[in-house]
Amino acid sequence: MNENFEAASRAPPNLDREKANLRSSIRNEIDSNFEFNQCVWGPYWVRFEAANSNKWYGVLVYDNGKGVYRALGGFGGMAQNPRLFDISTTRDQKSAIAAAVRKLKSKERKGYSNYSAEAFEADSPFNTLLLIRQEIVIEDEDDFNHLLQIYLELEQDIAGLYADGNAKHHLLPEMMGYRNEIAARLDEIQEDVEIEDTIEMDAEAIQFELNQPVRTGYKMGVGLAAAALTIPFAILGIGMLFNKE
Repeated sequence: MNENFEAASRAPPNLDREKANLRSSIRNEIDSNFEFNQCVWGPYWVRFEAANSNKWYGVLVYDNGKGVYRALGGFGGMAQNPRLFDISTTRDQKSAIAAAVRKLKSKERKGYSNYSAEAFEADSPFNTLLLIRQEIVIEDEDDFNHLLQIYLELEQDIAGLYADGNAKHHLLPEMMGYRNEIAARLDEIQEDVEIEDTIEMDAEAIQFELNQPVRTGYKMGVGLAAAALTIPFAILGIGMLFNKE
């Protein structure tokens, strides 16, 4: 599909206008009853601005009410009626979302940037939220350290909102929801990990094996603390035995 436009739009950015135009196009061409509350992911928006270009992309995944998930998007110049493009249509929600994320990432690699109704500064507490929205499919993440870093940054952002008296900010429930999803995914990743601590003394090895995997949150803290205390006492006990002999 040709994504070039004959002339660059000179209209100023207005996300509400683009949302209204995208909904209208979806209703006219695909689903006459479409509403954004049908979305299970998105819509997320990016824009590209250059000397001869001023356009946007919007990407979403919605449930058509019949067990089918459609990854769909639209693009157009600012204030222009968008053209629609079909990314994926499937009964697998995760598959549809993954396809939409890939599409969004491909646009970012081409120079598109976030197009948001809210202007977030470089140190904004919502930048981690935007990262999760646009680039992270939590269920597909297998890198424990990467996901843990995102979890900690999100936790810090949430704490910052409370500290600044923004406990009723409209984005806070979404941030807390992602935090809980990430915590659950971190625990799932650790389910497959066997943790073994080995202490070698002379030619003998004493092996400590945890029957249950260490978990995130307070469970991780207690598990590591217990290991830190148990191992020195074990060494001390063996040393006393040798001294007696």
